[in-house]
Amino acid sequence: MVPPIALGQVAFNQPPVDSPSIVAKVSPAVVYAPFLAMLIAIGVAVMQAYLQRQQLKQALFDKRFKVYQETIAYLKTLIDLRGNIDQLRYHVFRTESDPGQFLFAPDVFDFIKDVGRTGLKYNDLQMELERLTSVTSIRVTGSNQLEREHRFNESLARIQPLQNEVRTIEAKIVRLLEGEARRVFLPDLKLGYDPSWLRRLIARINRWVDHDQPVKLASRYDS
Repeated sequence: MVPPIALGQVAFNQPPVDSPSIVAKVSPAVVYAPFLAMLIAIGVAVMQAYLQRQQLKQALFDKRFKVYQETIAYLKTLIDLRGNIDQLRYHVFRTESDPGQFLFAPDVFDFIKDVGRTGLKYNDLQMELERLTSVTSIRVTGSNQLEREHRFNESLARIQPLQNEVRTIEAKIVRLLEGEARRVFLPDLKLGYDPSWLRRLIARINRWVDHDQPVKLASRYDS
């Protein structure tokens, strides 16, 4: 018989009582929250960078398109007025198109400058043709008749070649207006399109080869 345990006596022979274990359970949302926040921050940053890039592209497109519109408007004015443009209209064209030097590759800006030179040449030819036509319209007689006859015949002989030059330059302006100008500008007016250096080189060589060629070869530029 086991003797009773006295009051206050420690029962060393008693087995220890097991206490319930405490296990800390962490929610998955807490574990992955920093990673989710990091991914969201990266996504927002990428989206902002994309939107800023698109805004820059749109702003560049607007500036380039303005130069293109001014070039087309200038060509149309040359056709409508048959080259009889004043210096003011030419300076407007230069003012509006000169920013193209900083917006386009050199080959496109060379094209823009050629349009300006073509307009000036067309104007000069028309003015000279009008002068010669006025000289030969009335055959004036006077004391120095020999000199007057010489001037008359000289002016008359120059009219036909000038008329040929005028027709040639008119055909060039029509060609520029109907297709070539658009073909030159188009690669830079496509949003999200970046033409390679090889494509630009080929286009420039084509313009060099076909420069001042007969009008019958202009069909390669038609679109």
